[in-house]
Amino acid sequence: MIKPKKKRLSTLLKTKLDLYKRTSTKNSMGEPIETNVKVCVLWGALWPVSAREHVQAGRETLDISHRLRIRHRTGVTQDMFFKSGTREFEIIQGPINVDEASRVIDFVVRERL
Repeated sequence: MIKPKKKRLSTLLKTKLDLYKRTSTKNSMGEPIETNVKVCVLWGALWPVSAREHVQAGRETLDISHRLRIRHRTGVTQDMFFKSGTREFEIIQGPINVDEASRVIDFVVRERL
C-alpha cells in the first residue's frame, strides 16, 4: 500500500498574519491607556468553521469563527490577537499542539467585525 505524500507545511501557510499583544500604559496624566503592540509577523492558514447571526441589544450581530494554524511557537496566549490586513481575529481557544508533534499549533479564533 502506498502512503499519500504529506503536503509541505510551507504550502499550507499562505496567509500573512501579524500577532499583537494588548498592553496597558499610562499617558502624561497618569491615566491607563490600552495599546496594542505588534509581537511578530508570521505565516498561517485560516479556515472558516462557522457563522451565526443573532440579535443582541436590538441590533443584528454576526459571529464568524475560524480555525487558524501557525508554525509551533511558544508564548502565544489568549490575551493576544491576530491581524490579517484589516481583519482582526481574537483567540477563543488554544494554543492546541496538533498531534503533540510540536510542529504546528491551532487556535479557534473569532473575527471582530
